[in-house]
Amino acid sequence: MSKVQDLARREAIEEYDVVGAPAEPDLERLVELAAAMCDVPTAVINIIDDRHQHQIAAVGLLAAVCSREESMCAQVLSDPVQVAVPDARVDERFKANPFVTGEIANVRFYASSPLVTPAGVPIGTLCVFDDVPRNLSVAGGRALGALADQAVDLLELRLVSRELARSNDHLLKFAGQVCHDLRNPLAALTWFIELAAGSPELIDSPNAAQLLARAESSAAGMGAMIAELLDVARSSGADAGPADGRRPDRR
Repeated sequence: MSKVQDLARREAIEEYDVVGAPAEPDLERLVELAAAMCDVPTAVINIIDDRHQHQIAAVGLLAAVCSREESMCAQVLSDPVQVAVPDARVDERFKANPFVTGEIANVRFYASSPLVTPAGVPIGTLCVFDDVPRNLSVAGGRALGALADQAVDLLELRLVSRELARSNDHLLKFAGQVCHDLRNPLAALTWFIELAAGSPELIDSPNAAQLLARAESSAAGMGAMIAELLDVARSSGADAGPADGRRPDRR
């Protein structure tokens, strides 16, 4: 696989941010289903970077990390199509692999479907295997392919959820800052309206009194809107400052 392909895969894996993270329950249920549909004891979701294979969900074994050179799935990732091997001991690609020879495991039957991102980048596999030779049924092959696609969909959903959370956090912080910037001018305006309403020059002017009443109502409405935004910002943890509506110090 070329360096360009390795770089694209590494960037995609970093974006998904799943390597080293706690196992996702949805992915664990997916490998359980893959094992059941293919009638084997073991199924694994592998993420393969330029140096290692990371088992991010597994049934039938304890998820672990191995070198890319030892990985069976890395051998077929350059041609991302489904692979089914009835007996790995007689397959030229795998017969010397430590997962087959007994150094790590004693894999006989092996099948995998690639995990391909929407951008067309293969990042790993959903694989199933057994320690006895067998054939992958037509139904099992279809299920394996569909579940591999589902695994990518779950990774995409996880990515979108994180991006939405970040966007929401930025929006709420912006709302808090806007409220902070508006609060002091609004307090000054309210103070001026109250001061003007008590001015002897305006008390006897019906038109002025009406205009001041409308201005006071508008200021109160804006104050209520800012208070609501502050409540939302505070509930999200955004730093919006106090919302006590204190007037500016005019001393």
